Amino acid sequence: MMSLWTGWLSVLLLSFTLQAQSDAEKTGFRFSGFSGGMALHTGYLYAGTPVFRTQAGVATAGEKQHGMPVGIGGVVKFHFGHHFRVGSEGYNSTLIYGKTKSRWSLSWGGLLADCQWEVKRWTWFAGGTAGFGAVRHLVLLDANSNDLQVEQQSVYHKYNVIMLVPFVGVEYALTGTVHLCLKLDYIFNISNRQPDFAEGLRVYFGFSFYHKSN
Repeated sequence: MMSLWTGWLSVLLLSFTLQAQSDAEKTGFRFSGFSGGMALHTGYLYAGTPVFRTQAGVATAGEKQHGMPVGIGGVVKFHFGHHFRVGSEGYNSTLIYGKTKSRWSLSWGGLLADCQWEVKRWTWFAGGTAGFGAVRHLVLLDANSNDLQVEQQSVYHKYNVIMLVPFVGVEYALTGTVHLCLKLDYIFNISNRQPDFAEGLRVYFGFSFYHKSN
């Protein structure tokens, strides 16, 4: 799986380089406008079954960590030439799983670059983001539904990660200014591997506002 994505990223990087060179030759690679918007996302994430230890050293397994996350965030892109865009994006993903409703969340953001190809009202794009994220994971080992009571059977795990996020997507122009957007991505944790880091495909649904320069 990793070798497949590495090959895909290499091809994508080569595409960026060739496209940027082509734009530079044809248009001087000048600034051509910007776009930005927001998106909701879901998908499917998984991380197996985390194992924790009590203060006495006894191993205790949580529930299998998988399911459909929910999240929201936004992006801004600056356009250069006909195809190349750079900018930044940031999102928060939350996964609530298991009978005890344990909660895993990832807040992340970074710098992105992509290439776009316009076909009538459709804009196809592919690219990647490099950035940082913060994981917060509350594991409830006992389904105690009493509010305002100290939980004895719980674990809280937090850590930071560096990530690479390849993505592909398509936009549909409702008007010259407003575009609907569909995007798929996959987050790779490249700095701090943890057994409870939830991986998987995310699907984004949102909109973008365009401002093109003359």
